[in-house]
Amino acid sequence: MPSLSRINIALTALAAVLLLLVPATPVEAQRRERVIQLTPGQDLARIDGGVVQLEVQPFIDSGHTLVPLRFIGEALDLAVTWQAETRTVVLSGADKSVVLQVGQSQALTNGQAVSLPVPARISHGRTMVPLRFISEALGAKVDFDTATKLITITVELGAGTPPVARFSLSRPVILPGEKVEVWDESFHPDGVSIVQRTWHGLAPVYERAGRYEITLRVKDANGNWSEPYTRELIVNTPPVVRFRTDKPEYKIGQPVQYINESYDPDGHELMYRWTNRQPAFFEAGEHRVILEAWDPLGGRDSYELTVRVSEEVHYTPTEYYLLYGEPKKVIPLEYQVLDYPILEPAVEIKQRTLLKSNSPEEIPSVGLLYRDTVAGSARLMLHHVNKTGQELKIYVLAHNPATAPVTVTLTRQGLARPSAAILHQGREQLVRFFGPHTPKTIVIPPGKTENLLADLSAYTIKPGFCVSGLFDLVTSGPVEFSFVAVRPEMDPVAAFQELPVLAPDGQHVRGTFPGADRRITIPAPLARPNARLVLGDLKYDPPMAGIDALTGREVLNIGNYGAIYELVFEGVETGTAVLLNPRGGVYCGAVTVNGLIWETPVEGYLLPQRQAVILQRVYFPRQLRLEYSPPPGSYLPVNILLVELPENKETG
Repeated sequence: MPSLSRINIALTALAAVLLLLVPATPVEAQRRERVIQLTPGQDLARIDGGVVQLEVQPFIDSGHTLVPLRFIGEALDLAVTWQAETRTVVLSGADKSVVLQVGQSQALTNGQAVSLPVPARISHGRTMVPLRFISEALGAKVDFDTATKLITITVELGAGTPPVARFSLSRPVILPGEKVEVWDESFHPDGVSIVQRTWHGLAPVYERAGRYEITLRVKDANGNWSEPYTRELIVNTPPVVRFRTDKPEYKIGQPVQYINESYDPDGHELMYRWTNRQPAFFEAGEHRVILEAWDPLGGRDSYELTVRVSEEVHYTPTEYYLLYGEPKKVIPLEYQVLDYPILEPAVEIKQRTLLKSNSPEEIPSVGLLYRDTVAGSARLMLHHVNKTGQELKIYVLAHNPATAPVTVTLTRQGLARPSAAILHQGREQLVRFFGPHTPKTIVIPPGKTENLLADLSAYTIKPGFCVSGLFDLVTSGPVEFSFVAVRPEMDPVAAFQELPVLAPDGQHVRGTFPGADRRITIPAPLARPNARLVLGDLKYDPPMAGIDALTGREVLNIGNYGAIYELVFEGVETGTAVLLNPRGGVYCGAVTVNGLIWETPVEGYLLPQRQAVILQRVYFPRQLRLEYSPPPGSYLPVNILLVELPENKETG
């Protein structure tokens, strides 16, 4: 078992310990020699008696014998690398480092400059160096037989297994200016004495914070060096974490201000994690709030504070979040909004045709999902789940039945990536649809069929995954659009005419529906709290009526999925909050508010009836324009609420 030597970083103690580690009588061991023989003008050489074919012959020039450096270096078990950019050769071994640049008359050996009698040169793609340099740089014994011109190079290689460098630190993390103790645990597998140690990165004191590498190499009595062994030392002062609140006690629902007074003595930026940091508390009693902080070097501290809350009510949860809730995030809604009067403004229907492919929603096999022919302004909607048990691709194919070319211009596109999180796909689809777009036009020759949506067909849909999309377009003439589901290896254009028609599932809807765009204008006298606009029900927002072109049956688009509503409030009264509140079930979508995309909500989803998202707080009379579309995967109806903002007790 190796002996342990304790080394204090103080230099005097370190020197004393190192002296104790040097043995008086090293273990004797048989040393090894490497003998290399080669002759100028000949392409055969010998290594320890074995014949080797040379890539380039040694030669004599102006009285100097030049030999191939790579051959000799590799014969001596040295690693040889060529750096083409600088025309530099590097030889490296356990205790030897040689750096030589072609054309230069000096080289570096273990960092020391060594002169060459003539510069190194390239011959037949190999670096040639003078023989005398081999002797001086590699510590070799060189003999030259003038009669036979035989060159013999002899090098002692050391004997046996190399030693193993090891050490441990008293602590892996210390404070700046603090000493660390190191225990040398190096050993030799064969018991050969270790006679020399070389440390790098070891200092008596580390004054500055940071990460430091300490490396040790050891040499045994036979001249063998160990591989380097490195440990990391972290010098760091942990952060100091403190925070306070602006009041010693709060009422229920009163805003809490947290003042973070944490800092890092070494000047590092800190990462924070709060626990129970509520903007307001809605239960009386004591509430523990914890702040943790980390610096980049792993230093950590934490602080805990108790926030006391009295029985007195400042705001209810709904009142607080109406005033201070973050935009786009879920807020609680305790009001009895069904008691609010329902707004029934006039609805203007615009001429855009919706082709909707949503039945069967769950695709049981390859086949035709929907097909119809439209001209002019149109919208395509698809929403399907792969239930085939195999991978699928879905295509929308555009066929020109006419005798002249026809153009199709895509103006808006909202494609949600295939996912098993169906509820969240509705939000992703609408965020992309309402975002900025560059129109894209394709020309379809007479009688030809084109893949209209390359982004859609690029996806391979896994079993159980859903794909959802909404696309606005304009055609210059009649175009037949086919929604098809095929296996990935199938050619949809070649196969779509022969695909079986998939039957509707009886629960969801496919069909062609006129009037897919509608504008609802709420005059200023109506835009007052407390009132509500109902969307997606059967009474106040009747379903679109259409035809299933594959069966000829009349169908109703319950919920009006795929329709786009432009909601214009001509003048919302000051002191009003405009909310989106789902009533039918879980909900996850997006709208635009005066041209800005507004996720509803930005994280998670809304539960029905008792949750809402703030779309706008109105502090002065203004027009409000919303774009809304029912998100696929969510439940309807929804209410757009106009709610009176409570009195702000902080500002009066």
